[in-house]
Amino acid sequence: MAQNNNYDLQLNWQQKVSLWLSELKANLLKDKILY
Repeated sequence: MAQNNNYDLQLNWQQKVSLWLSELKANLLKDKILY
């Protein structure tokens, strides 16, 4: 049970990181277009 919960936490963390990276890339692209 604890192992399954840990897997869910890891998956959630990976989703957060990938979302953060996509936002960061979008912001960098905006900066390149603006400047």
